[in-house]
Amino acid sequence: PESIQKDFSAQLHRFLAGLTENVNRMKGCTVLYVPQEDIEEAAQDKDRVQRFESALIHWTRQIKDVLNEKDNVESSENEGPLAEIEFWRARTEDL
Repeated sequence: PESIQKDFSAQLHRFLAGLTENVNRMKGCTVLYVPQEDIEEAAQDKDRVQRFESALIHWTRQIKDVLNEKDNVESSENEGPLAEIEFWRARTEDL
């Protein structure tokens, strides 16, 4: 039935988003999962719109996690400006 298909599709997209995030996190980079659907057609289908909204919520969480990493990493006051520059270079490459 259609409801099972919609539920399966939503769960599949959540799984793919999580898989994409975790595989790339192990590589040390952040990649945002983008559902492979036509956006113009999606605008006409409530379920597709919800899948894109779920993807956006997932992206928001990923971006917040990356931005909050500096707060979680204890940095020494004595590191100096070169360490700060290197941190921001790495952050730029990640995003």
